[in-house]
Amino acid sequence: MSSYGEIDMLGWNARMNEFQAGIILVNLKYFKDKTLKRQEIAHIYDKNIIIKCVKPNIEEGHMVAQYSILIENREKFINYLKENNIAYKIFYHKIMIEHKIFENYKTNDLKNAKYIKENIVSIPCYDSLNENEINRIIDVINNYKNN
Repeated sequence: MSSYGEIDMLGWNARMNEFQAGIILVNLKYFKDKTLKRQEIAHIYDKNIIIKCVKPNIEEGHMVAQYSILIENREKFINYLKENNIAYKIFYHKIMIEHKIFENYKTNDLKNAKYIKENIVSIPCYDSLNENEINRIIDVINNYKNN
């Protein structure tokens, strides 16, 4: 808001209570280690996942919130992950323009955004993964036949 009641752009205002703040304060001392562990896992994935997919470009110092890959025939891939007890997540169910708030905006085809939405999937990249779990995830993914 640029002034009271005047909204210049979409956004949100979030507040936390004392309990939530306390949890964050306790966990803040682990933040750097957790961030480094996620970066390490992402780099291991980058080097070792060899199936045909598009992997993210993880730059040094980047906070890896999730490790998302683009893979054709996502439904077949996630069914394969399920069969092998590998967690996955679809974070991007809609592109921005598909949200009701944007229904009156004119857009072009947006074929790239739609392609990404339909083919992106995130694989486990949380800091509590151990070496055996990481290697198993990589092995399962690399044994996927996506032809």
